[in-house]
Amino acid sequence: MKKRGYQLYDVIYEKEDGENYLRVLIRKKDGQIDLEDCEKVNDLINDILDEKDYISDQYYLEVSSEGIERRLRTIEHLQEAIGEKIRVTLNHKEEVKDNKKVKGLTINKAKLSKEGENVGILVSFDEDSITIDQLKNKDSQNTVLCYEEIKQINKYFDIKEDMPKNG
Repeated sequence: MKKRGYQLYDVIYEKEDGENYLRVLIRKKDGQIDLEDCEKVNDLINDILDEKDYISDQYYLEVSSEGIERRLRTIEHLQEAIGEKIRVTLNHKEEVKDNKKVKGLTINKAKLSKEGENVGILVSFDEDSITIDQLKNKDSQNTVLCYEEIKQINKYFDIKEDMPKNG
């Protein structure tokens, strides 16, 4: 794929609505991914997957761009996102007002959303947790979240705030 100008962002094999999906997410250095790019990569890998028969179950192959609100699943993904807006979805929906110690870290949940989704700037990460600035007020501390508390991390895009202004 690299010879053709594409980079592999992620591969996700998951079950959705009773069907298996192999999702191949790609990017390219010199621009945005379009339908033609997805078709080219699909053709490149489809024959290999059929020949090698890596997956014995029936599945749907989907090739797409990494997406503007792509999942952040690896150290490389998090490193690229430092200083950028992210959305963190927690494993639980209820608000916890007391701070909790997990693996020696203090998790400040008082500022977390009841909906289980929290938007902020990714400040840092380590092997146990991420730190986000929730941008709620200038006096607030950064929020530290352990990975075991996190269901999913995505880049965040708000069309009202993040779209370039014309004129």
